[in-house]
Amino acid sequence: MGFAKWGYPELVKFTFLALLLAGSSYYLCNVHFGVPVIGWALVGVFSAFALFVISFFRDPPRRIGGEALDIVSPADGTVTDVSSGPVMCEEFIEGEAHWVGIFLSVFNCHINRSPLDCEVKFLRYKQGKFLDARDPDCGRINEQQIIGAHASAANNGKFVVKQIAGAIARRIICPLKPNETLSRGEKFGMIKFGSRTELWIDAATCDVEWKVKVGDKLKGGSSIIGRITPKAQQG
Repeated sequence: MGFAKWGYPELVKFTFLALLLAGSSYYLCNVHFGVPVIGWALVGVFSAFALFVISFFRDPPRRIGGEALDIVSPADGTVTDVSSGPVMCEEFIEGEAHWVGIFLSVFNCHINRSPLDCEVKFLRYKQGKFLDARDPDCGRINEQQIIGAHASAANNGKFVVKQIAGAIARRIICPLKPNETLSRGEKFGMIKFGSRTELWIDAATCDVEWKVKVGDKLKGGSSIIGRITPKAQQG
């Protein structure tokens, strides 16, 4: 297992700080003040924090399965919303869309992945609030990176991935550029600490059969969350 390249600065900084504090606590409490119980307790706390940081920025290997029209999860986490019918999407699609929302806790891997083979056509960073990522309004008013793309296997049908900051997450990483191509399951960025990811698929050009329900646990890239069918290919 490796680590997310976008998290190297925090990984090194916070792990070093935690281990430094653990060592200092051991020395001061055990050697200087003669209270080893407190010293060992603090060592345990700071060591646990170091392990948390290491775990947060992990980049576990993922097997990308399924076929070209199978939608893989764009993030690890828990499904919080699945549309039962088309709803309005004002960004890029500018019309009705099928959508799914995924909550990422601080214990999930926070790397984002492309749900389909695609070409990036639209990028917009939207300033906003920092509501809890489980709040139903956060996808509309929280700070977020919006990525619009054409799905190459679905007659260039449009879809949108939203990287949404939560109450804890304050930094969204998305180094993508217009006209860049991505493969299904390919890593394209991350959201640091608790956050939310949403996927919106244009209802005018594609039908979607979701294969997940609220409460399902997902692994980015390896969980198949639905299947897209271009309307031009139906029948």
